[in-house]
Amino acid sequence: STHLIGLEIKKRYPHIKWLADFRDPWTEVYYNTLFKKNKRAENKDRSLELEVLEKSDLVLTIGPSMKELLENKIPHQKEKVHSILNGFDDNYKTDLFWPIIEQLEYRLGVKYNLNNEITKSLRIIADHLFRV
Repeated sequence: STHLIGLEIKKRYPHIKWLADFRDPWTEVYYNTLFKKNKRAENKDRSLELEVLEKSDLVLTIGPSMKELLENKIPHQKEKVHSILNGFDDNYKTDLFWPIIEQLEYRLGVKYNLNNEITKSLRIIADHLFRV
């Protein structure tokens, strides 16, 4: 799995930021019910999944239900789990940036998508604030 490669890189180079991208569930993926594993293999999968979630700097997934599933696995670090919906036209209208943009709208008295200049400015500010 690419997650195991990312985990190994993070162990060797802890200063490198690591975004773990979960497109599908790991231990809950549908084919796990089709191909039975023994308890040792199931426990190993759960252990590796938890280690990946805990050691990554940011966890990204495809939607609210997957986000909730992953947050429940690391409730002490759930703030690092975010989702970007597949096929979404505007990545800034996701839980990663939208709360920041809403605060900017409120504090600056402007509206996102009012015009290109305001939208671009809010995106730049949100991007910088997210990285702080």
